[in-house]
Amino acid sequence: MQPDQHYIYELMSGKLIGELSEEEEQRLEQLIADDPEVRKQWEQFKEKFSTKDIETRLSRLDNASWGNIGELITSERPGKRKSRIFSLVGWAAASLAGILLTVYFITNPLQKEDEPTVATIKQERTVDLILANGVTVNLSGGQDSIQLGSTLLNNRNKTLSYSIHSGQPAGSGGLNRLNILTVPVGRDYHVVLSDGSEIWLNSATKLLFPFAFAGNKREIAISGEAYLKVAKDSKRPFLVHLSNSFTSRSANMNGPTSIEVIGTAFNVNSYSDTTVKVALVEGAVLFKAAGETTSIKPGIEAVYTENKGVITRKFNKDDVLSWREGKFYFTEATLEEITSVLPRWYGVKVIIDDADMAQERFTGVINRNEPITIFLDKMSQIMQIDYYFDHEGILHFKHR
Repeated sequence: MQPDQHYIYELMSGKLIGELSEEEEQRLEQLIADDPEVRKQWEQFKEKFSTKDIETRLSRLDNASWGNIGELITSERPGKRKSRIFSLVGWAAASLAGILLTVYFITNPLQKEDEPTVATIKQERTVDLILANGVTVNLSGGQDSIQLGSTLLNNRNKTLSYSIHSGQPAGSGGLNRLNILTVPVGRDYHVVLSDGSEIWLNSATKLLFPFAFAGNKREIAISGEAYLKVAKDSKRPFLVHLSNSFTSRSANMNGPTSIEVIGTAFNVNSYSDTTVKVALVEGAVLFKAAGETTSIKPGIEAVYTENKGVITRKFNKDDVLSWREGKFYFTEATLEEITSVLPRWYGVKVIIDDADMAQERFTGVINRNEPITIFLDKMSQIMQIDYYFDHEGILHFKHR
């Protein structure tokens, strides 16, 4: 019986890094000799690497980080057409080269030379700052200082801070106009506002903010998830407007839900179309939703839904705040709930093949600093389900 593609890629990866047993070596050689398609895949596989890579069994990957490995794999061989490759390695931590190669080629199968694939046309995900004038600044390029009129942007270590020329009042030069910062799936970012307030943005999140606050209040808007430490200013309350999406700059400053604070630390989550969550770590906030105002105390989370209004409850810090460390804790979570998190963290589309599995529950933790397959394998063992990636890299769950 012909082995599945997963196994073939494992053999090819193991061959390159010298980890196959004698029996596995013979098995791969037999497949290459007997099957023209496998033979072609093996030749395409080797073309991704230089002769030196193959001779040294990819020793250059031994101490590389997953972020760097993505660049190493996509490097151009002399005399060969450059191949743009995108995979889960951009968001995963350091691991064995064999695992990395296998995961890549499972989720991005080898194709005919001229056949377009999702992997080849997929655009790189970047953290972007869309200025009020429509100009977009890429913040994913590393360490940069960018002068924008009277504003100097400082982009260091996944953190944006900025300074304004001292001669410019807050309301001049468009400094109080709204900018949009977008964080894509699989990434996170940190922003320090002009008043010293700090915002940590989770993946698939947008922040609407001005370079300078004018008037007697400070206002921003958030779509997605963020952790905020608000600088104290008793004369200027800090207002956070929440939305599951941004359709325009102005509309999001008059949404149905908002938070009013003076100085505090809290987490907001507005990923859902129907639910907004605010978890207070310290200080005090007023949560305003659909005409109702709720005072929240530390250790309490307020949850607003369209059908039930606002309810308050205690929250577990590990469950709510662990995303800042690249972890997500699932406690009796349904498979349907899990599949809403995986796309945001790994950029992979997910389909549940058997609808009756959607409410099956799982307790565990996912670590964004590890390959997605580590989590999937654990979940598969505990829940007694199977998963697979199709030829477009879409993740499927099915009954075992």
